[in-house]
Amino acid sequence: MDRKWLLIPILIICIFMAGCNRFDTDSQTTTVEKLILDQDRLTTITVVRGSSEQNSIEINDSDYINQLLDEVRAIPVRRLSNDEDVNFMQVRIQEEATISIFFYENYSLKGGLVIWPDGYVYAIDVESMKGNQRTVSYLSESKYPGVYELVGGEEE
Repeated sequence: MDRKWLLIPILIICIFMAGCNRFDTDSQTTTVEKLILDQDRLTTITVVRGSSEQNSIEINDSDYINQLLDEVRAIPVRRLSNDEDVNFMQVRIQEEATISIFFYENYSLKGGLVIWPDGYVYAIDVESMKGNQRTVSYLSESKYPGVYELVGGEEE
């Protein structure tokens, strides 16, 4: 009889732990679509070439914005840990061939991407920028050089 009562709490703990582990794993990957807010109300994108805002253009063409969204929505991205984010960006952020894209609805930031010629896509979670914690970022595990070309970059 004592074994039976001992097994029940162990079984409950195992079920709870399995549920928590599954939740954590699922929350580490998403698509770019979920990181760009209010997509149906976007009014402007700003495209910045290189590491300086001096090379930026503002685009208000809704057809172009929708075409870009169609191209990036389904890209799967993986959440980066703080160390992964720092290690990746320390090397890559100063590359002159970098293209950053910021999505706005009436001057309110709704999403942001950084794209390199090799096709890696780095996305920021703008909701995480509102708190006191670090900004959560995501990186594509595959390469998408077509997105780089679409925003005016030349493939390496």
